[in-house]
Amino acid sequence: MNRFLSFLLLILLSFFSNQAIAQFDEAPKKLEKNTGYVGLLFSYSQNSKENSKVLLDNVKYSKSSSTSVNTGGGYFFKENFAVGMGVTYDSNLSEAESINTFGPNTLSDSEVFSWFFNPFIRNYFPIGQTNQFYIFTQTGLEYGFGNGTETAETGNSKEDYDISERSYGIAFTPGMIFLVKQGFAFELNVGVVGIERTEKKKISSDPDVLPEIQNSTKANLNINLLQLNLGLSYYF
Repeated sequence: MNRFLSFLLLILLSFFSNQAIAQFDEAPKKLEKNTGYVGLLFSYSQNSKENSKVLLDNVKYSKSSSTSVNTGGGYFFKENFAVGMGVTYDSNLSEAESINTFGPNTLSDSEVFSWFFNPFIRNYFPIGQTNQFYIFTQTGLEYGFGNGTETAETGNSKEDYDISERSYGIAFTPGMIFLVKQGFAFELNVGVVGIERTEKKKISSDPDVLPEIQNSTKANLNINLLQLNLGLSYYF
């Protein structure tokens, strides 16, 4: 699935880039009242570590990856101000080998696939007089739900879990666009979750094991430059 999404994005990037460069001499479009835009963005990140021995974290190795595809658009109620909706598909995969003090190590892997819906408002700020570069700030509500599985194996013992997640929050998204022709633009943004409430439930395949429920609330204004959303937008 990740390879397919990456390949699809590369095709779209190549197509729109060729169209934009071929007509680069056309004047960029202004972000005027009663206009709109649609876009497609992509993000991928991967983390791994080996022989990590810190408090509550003693692993021989661990690896995780996250892929997200976002689509959506907005309508300009006045110049440089839009109201819109975004939809994001997200996949998170992980595997690890945890070192146990007594007995064999624990091998675990999980996969969770989620959908997020994000109604938002955007304010654009032009840079220069050419109507080509804009920075923007986006503020929106976010609701997401996901499902997946997790497996943990220690020696001859194996446990399987079904995972369900729900999240609610307020998201802040700074970014920029570069209009390369009439309507076509390259976009870059950094997702920053302001306040988020997450509810997670793990249900074991063993009926004698009670469901594990985790609820958390966090405020986070950190910008992670390793998780950039890159893509293309069309303003019309």
